[in-house]
Amino acid sequence: MAEQPRFADHGTMIKKVILWVTGTAALLALLTWNYTYQMDRRMDSTVLAEVLERTPIPTEDLVLVDQWNIDGSWLLEKREPEAVRKYVAVGAVDEVCSLLDGFYGEREIQIRPTSRSDNPVDWCGRSIRLEDTEISVWVEPVKSWTKIPEHLIDEPELVVVDFSAYRR
Repeated sequence: MAEQPRFADHGTMIKKVILWVTGTAALLALLTWNYTYQMDRRMDSTVLAEVLERTPIPTEDLVLVDQWNIDGSWLLEKREPEAVRKYVAVGAVDEVCSLLDGFYGEREIQIRPTSRSDNPVDWCGRSIRLEDTEISVWVEPVKSWTKIPEHLIDEPELVVVDFSAYRR
């Protein structure tokens, strides 16, 4: 009887190695795809824009003048997604802040004061938590570049109210 060569299962061994390498590569590709998909989904600002659209605001006192949303980036330059809605209101900063405090207080929506490091006198900030989204509200005097609606141009005192939504 002839003796079988020592490496008779050499072909079977190669097939196993090829299957193992292919399976591992496929698993790594699937995990990479899933991670990328989840991160891209997390960086989508559309959800934040929709939250701002559903956020109750005193519509009789605030006039929408601008809105935008920016998707986040996670790969090279980290940036969180953001959505912003800008309103113009008639009155002084402290009057509009009091208006917002009363408006959200009546609806039992928790609104908290915020501060800035430079702490300007003619500014106020609030923070609202809605639908797992942090909404920052800033009230400050109207800037020269702000688009003012025609019916408010002759008003003596105007402020800009920014509603900005961030994912935390």
